[in-house]
Amino acid sequence: MLSNKYRGNITAAFSADLCQAGMTVVPNLLLRYYKKMGLLDSEMMLIIQLLRLRSEEKVYMPSAATLAECLSCTENEIEQMLSSLQERKMLAVSPYFDWLTNQVKKGYDLEPLFEKLSDFWACARIKEIEVIKRAINHELKQEEQKQNLGELYHTFESEIGRPLSPIEAEKIGQWVEAVGALLVREALRRAVLMGKINFRYMDAIILEWQKNNLRTLADVDRYEMAFQNRRAQPAKKRLPVTGEVAPEVKRKKEIIESLYMN
Repeated sequence: MLSNKYRGNITAAFSADLCQAGMTVVPNLLLRYYKKMGLLDSEMMLIIQLLRLRSEEKVYMPSAATLAECLSCTENEIEQMLSSLQERKMLAVSPYFDWLTNQVKKGYDLEPLFEKLSDFWACARIKEIEVIKRAINHELKQEEQKQNLGELYHTFESEIGRPLSPIEAEKIGQWVEAVGALLVREALRRAVLMGKINFRYMDAIILEWQKNNLRTLADVDRYEMAFQNRRAQPAKKRLPVTGEVAPEVKRKKEIIESLYMN
């Protein structure tokens, strides 16, 4: 029966009961991760009802019949869910002390559930930190690349004695992506030494390095040394595959034979 204070104002009466009944606190982390933890929606609702009965009615181990009144499940289904949660280490039955009756009673313990939740939270935090680190490192790397590219532009402008055109600046950026800023500087140095400070000459150098997958100065040195060694080796005369004598060898043989015959 409504009190005289709220009689005729059902909204006010509902608001009063709403506040007096209190609230059931469900951690947002649990709502976020329960599916990943392998909990079904029905199991999650069962856990919420266990939390509500504990906080509102001080019932720590409600029967399947009591829970069936709160859920759209049969008593048998609820017993199966409770058993499954215990087997999966998400629910336990533990003793607790009832201060009202000064007795030790048994009740459903959700500590195992929150322990598993903490594991999922920790894994998610580690992944989040790794993503943040990668993002920061990527940003720092981009800033460093921009700074290095700016310095490279300045070096080119100093050598050619004028500002770079947009097309030239874009070309330098393409070179950096192809072989790296260090080799682009080396190509510029070689062009200066040869007195051929033009982009076509440097493009030919960098294209050669790119084709041979050269990324460092050491790679370039080894490549050029191998090239010089190949050039220094004398050319070998190749005989026909059929085993026939080469013409010059045959001619020498004929000359020698004619000397002995005379």
